[in-house]
Amino acid sequence: MGNKCKENHVLNRDGIYYYLQRVPHDLTSHYGVEGLCFSLETKSAFTATRASKSINQHLEDYWLGLQLQNMDIPAIQVGKSSDPVANTFFPNNDNAQLSGLSQ
Repeated sequence: MGNKCKENHVLNRDGIYYYLQRVPHDLTSHYGVEGLCFSLETKSAFTATRASKSINQHLEDYWLGLQLQNMDIPAIQVGKSSDPVANTFFPNNDNAQLSGLSQ
């Protein structure tokens, strides 16, 4: 039987530590699996915990980048405005507007 520490995504099986992490639902098509599991190649609980924290941080950053690439973010267009409030913020009569949105 293995011992699992959910906070650190660490599983100890037969004295060897493994990293376990579920893939976010919206990224399962990118990986083709629902979860990741691989050996940390250590028998030290301290080393496994430290490695899993580092791996987890890298994965979270990578996954956030993938999720942001998949989002529909409207482009910003600069145009002229006759709105006096906008002219307060953009004194040269330039107004940043989101494309696809009307005022």
